[in-house]
Amino acid sequence: MTQVESNNANVDDAIMLDKDGFVSETNATNLFMVKSVVVLTPHADYCLPGITRATVMELVVKENVTLEERNISLYGLQELWENSARYTHNLYSITEPAMFTINNAEKA
Repeated sequence: MTQVESNNANVDDAIMLDKDGFVSETNATNLFMVKSVVVLTPHADYCLPGITRATVMELVVKENVTLEERNISLYGLQELWENSARYTHNLYSITEPAMFTINNAEKA
């Protein structure tokens, strides 16, 4: 359903939220965010805790970067990137998340 809505909106993907309104995943990828030099990723309660996600998490820690699994809001993020097994050799930065719609209200 999310992919259909993304296609209808003419966007590449859609960020899904959990039952409490926090970032969960997209229809096919896991999400990682950067805020104040800390890499954040949602708890695995509402996203697929796959091998690719685990590998990215291991690499972040190996590079001595702080990694936190926690509830995440889209507001105030400095960087947002996604990964999945379909993108086998890359992490893709989401370059235009500045304008998005939540409950039909535009946010900058």
